[in-house]
Amino acid sequence: MSDIFLVIIFIMTYKVFNAQVIKGKLTDAETKETLPGVNIYLPEIKKGAVSDVDGNYTLKLPRKGTYKLQISFVGYDIILKTVNVEEDLTLNFELTPTIIETKEFVISSVYHSSQNENPVDVIQFDNKQLTQSSAPTLMQSLTHVAGVNMISTGTNIGKPVIRGLSYNRVLVFSEGIAIDNQQFGDEHGLGLSEIGIDKVEVIKGPSSLLYGADAMGGVLHFISEKPANSNTIVGDFGTKYFSNTNGYSSNLGIKGATENFRYRLRGGYTSHGDYLQGNNDRVTNTRYTESALKTSVGFMKKWWTNDVDYSFLQSAIGIPEEMGVQNISRTLQTPFQIITNHIISTQNTFYIKNSHINFNVGYLENNRKEFGEGTLPEAIYHNYTAPAVLNMVLKTTSYDIKWHLPEIKKMELIFGSQGKYQTNRNNGEENLIPDANEQQMGGFLMAKYSKNKFTTIAGMRYDAKKMQGFEMDTLGDEGYKRAFKQFYESYNGSLGFTYQFNDKLLMRTNVASGFRAPNLAELSSNGVHEGTFRYEIGNLALKTEQNFEIDFGFEYIGEHVSLALSAFNNSINNYIFLSP
Repeated sequence: MSDIFLVIIFIMTYKVFNAQVIKGKLTDAETKETLPGVNIYLPEIKKGAVSDVDGNYTLKLPRKGTYKLQISFVGYDIILKTVNVEEDLTLNFELTPTIIETKEFVISSVYHSSQNENPVDVIQFDNKQLTQSSAPTLMQSLTHVAGVNMISTGTNIGKPVIRGLSYNRVLVFSEGIAIDNQQFGDEHGLGLSEIGIDKVEVIKGPSSLLYGADAMGGVLHFISEKPANSNTIVGDFGTKYFSNTNGYSSNLGIKGATENFRYRLRGGYTSHGDYLQGNNDRVTNTRYTESALKTSVGFMKKWWTNDVDYSFLQSAIGIPEEMGVQNISRTLQTPFQIITNHIISTQNTFYIKNSHINFNVGYLENNRKEFGEGTLPEAIYHNYTAPAVLNMVLKTTSYDIKWHLPEIKKMELIFGSQGKYQTNRNNGEENLIPDANEQQMGGFLMAKYSKNKFTTIAGMRYDAKKMQGFEMDTLGDEGYKRAFKQFYESYNGSLGFTYQFNDKLLMRTNVASGFRAPNLAELSSNGVHEGTFRYEIGNLALKTEQNFEIDFGFEYIGEHVSLALSAFNNSINNYIFLSP
């Protein structure tokens, strides 16, 4: 069936569309010299070009309409411009040398807006910063972002903390869909690889208006690497060595693009030994190994833009229990876990006159296996045949649709809806959470208004969630979980604005609410959780967490220095916590 699908894509994209053209010349604003090698990129359709030796560039567009144009070059300020293309255009740009570069368009804003238009400060952590980071894992690298920390129980076991909130209160978004990897567990990591990532956008504060449930603390939005420039094929190889863990991380990628077709393929492998403490002792069994693969194909037609992404990640992670002597072995000791993720998604944009519809559909399968004491691990974990003590399979099918109406008198409206259907099944001897089904659906309206130096964004949203847990084990035994059905709903909103006093000083403020329904562990746990050394008992009477946050801040960007000052107040009702 996959062969038929690829043939259909080829037939649909074989004929090159009749294109509108943007062309021009790029020069240095001070010296007036032409600039070769400048990147010109259209983030909404993921298409780019690079200026030639004479500073000239050409971009063929699939249709008439409004486009976001982003021009960037090392050592120069980024140019962000919205252009209306009704016929072929010639646009020349002068780039200004700078020490502090402007940030790129914010993908997470749904409007692909600049930072100056966004009432919530979105911090961009790009692939250059990821590459230069000395941290061995993606999550550790992100702790360099102010206000972002992590909870860790091992080198590769970490989850984000944004403004003091973590676990299921911080949503992870990638490949056009929300990522659910059983974040409720202390020893459950992020479950994403850093390969093939262009940047990470960190949203602080409630983001339920746009992302729905579990975004009450904030969002980590992982954005895939940009496609190759039109009519090019490029490849790259990168590797790192980490002296502390005697570890290494390598990845190899290739990507190419024509005027209306693009593809990319990237694979990576990571291996680390035990973490070395300051007293020359190693933390036993903090070793881990990780294999990753990412691939994507996409095309553009006059009325339809499509990308299909697939990613595979398998991690074998030791669960640390004691301090040990010097040991650089990479063979896992018990207890350890093997986690396998498959993510496939399709991201589509349909153009209807002056409006367009974004429609994303995704499927995620997360298989988490934990192996306890008494099993004998083999050197090659892929061939490990012993039965898992814990074996959970979480399958999630989700959709995300947004209808962008035509702009009327500086007003932009978006109608949107998101939903998912999720199943959890246990195949091991033990179970932390019961077999269960979840259904969730929400809808929202968002509006943006801009005039001169002022921009405001507001919206309202409604969500409903149904959960059904099935009876597990025998009544009266440890681990027994009774059947249940729960229903939760929530209304949320957001209102914020920005004001640009001048080209250096910006003020932004925002008020927003968020929510989170109790997860399966909080509702129905009954038994020993080996990873946390405690007996956990759930509570079916728990209510939906609801928070309300006020943000206020200033941002100054000068020639040699940038400063940001922000304050927030976050109030949470029905907060769920462990009670001894």
